Amino acid sequence: MDVFHAVLLGIVQGITEWLPVSSSAHLAITQHFIGEVSVVFDIMLHIATLFVVLFVFRADVKNIIIECIKIPGEIKEGKSLGAAISNNQYRKIAWLVVLGSIPTAIIGFVLNSFIATFYGSLLIIGTALIVNGILLWFTKKIKGDRDICDIDYKDALLIGTFQGCALIPGLSRSGFTISSGMLRGIDSSTAARYSFLLSIPAIAGATLLHIKDIGELTTLNPGYVAIGMIISFIVGYVSIVLLLKLIKNRRFHQFAYYCWIIGALLVVLTYAKII
Repeated sequence: MDVFHAVLLGIVQGITEWLPVSSSAHLAITQHFIGEVSVVFDIMLHIATLFVVLFVFRADVKNIIIECIKIPGEIKEGKSLGAAISNNQYRKIAWLVVLGSIPTAIIGFVLNSFIATFYGSLLIIGTALIVNGILLWFTKKIKGDRDICDIDYKDALLIGTFQGCALIPGLSRSGFTISSGMLRGIDSSTAARYSFLLSIPAIAGATLLHIKDIGELTTLNPGYVAIGMIISFIVGYVSIVLLLKLIKNRRFHQFAYYCWIIGALLVVLTYAKII
């Protein structure tokens, strides 16, 4: 790996982790043309983008932690767990994130090895991108009015299941979770907020799965790792802010065009045996 690859991968990760175009698909495409990316370097880039969502939603994360710390004390005083959670927005968000993470974890644990084989097929990735675009397009005319207080366990489990499906390269995590939330009648900005908070345990969990490989970090140039992480953080921050603005302006569905173009190109070029 050289500095060019570090910069390129940092940009790719930063842009595609949050925009609904599938970071896993773009990583696989990049690997196809520049060679296999170090697993450890990929982990470090994911950590950088995790820091982005923690920074952007720092107020939510802070309040969730503060409120959850209070729960044991209230239970000790005689409150039920349900009562302790239901009377506070941030505790409810935490509970919904836990619920949404369950189907994601199950899908990841059971199908991780099988899904990993998809990364080598640009045909599968191209097809998945087309499917991703179709789901994004369905949100075009949807205008939900449910806020965070209206999200229930059924919503959380469904959105978490869609997040688990997005382990397939070509299916975007943010695209699938936000779209599924909107299709449930949830306000688009609220769906995005929940999606990004739900991404925290998902990214952290995926990183922990590869923690055994972290020893390989010593084989990488620390300067290149730092460059990649910094660029990934900066680009990721710009991407997440841009996405939130586009969602607010009801332009989320427009990413479908990009997914269809890239997906169709991959399918056609693969069938033509050009790539």
